[in-house]
Parts: sequence; C-alpha cells; structure tokens
Amino acid sequence: MKNIALYILTFGMTVFLASCHKDDSCNAGTGGNNSIKATLLHHTKVISPKVGYPDTLFIKYDTKDFPGENASDFDAYFVNSDTAISTIEITGLKCGDYYLFGTGWDADISQRVKGGIPVTIAEDAGVLTKNVPVTED
Repeated sequence: MKNIALYILTFGMTVFLASCHKDDSCNAGTGGNNSIKATLLHHTKVISPKVGYPDTLFIKYDTKDFPGENASDFDAYFVNSDTAISTIEITGLKCGDYYLFGTGWDADISQRVKGGIPVTIAEDAGVLTKNVPVTED
C-alpha cells in the first residue's frame, strides 16, 4: 500500500511539474501594442533622410539573426523620406524577437550606409527606442 501511494504521489508530481512550463506566448509579428522608434547611427552621427535618399528600415519577425540584405529576406519595410524626422517608427508589434536592418545616405562621406541589430520586445514594452548602427559598404 505504501508503494502504491508513493507511485501515485510521484505520478501526480510529474504531471504537475510538466504542466508548469513557461507559456511562451511571444510570437513576433504585427497585431500587438508595442512600437519601435529606430534611429540610424553612423558611428555617433544620426543619419537623417535626404531628398532623393530616404532612410529605410527593414524588419524580420521571430529571429535575432541577420537574414540577408535582400528586401525579400524581410517581412516588412518602412521608408522615411521626411527630412525633418530622423526616426522611423514601427507600431503594432507583438512581443518577441526581431531583426532590424537600416539603410541610408551619409552626406558627409557621400556613401550609402547600412547595418542592423537584433531586438527583443517584452510583453508590455510599450515604445522602445533603438539606435541601429550603420556603416559604409
């Protein structure tokens, strides 16, 4: 009888512990309440859009890894051609992992600059401000 009670207790604890796993409900993508405000930085200089050279921010959902430089490697992109604004805001994001890749024009060196960073958004992050480091080709 003692062995049966021990087996039942062991089985019950196993079922209980198995059911207490973390609920990973953070599936990156659209449809959430979070936002990212991204600024392209070449070293310490803000890269603002220029007439004829808008800044572009590409985003890949559910990854921290650089997917490649082709636009088709990303899930969405956002273009900022407003020369009065140096940030690109992406709204309506769920919690999860993202990769941001930005391109712009550095007028000081007359070259295209590009680069990216991984970003993780917590469940109720709200608005995240991120600097995306870029460099010349």
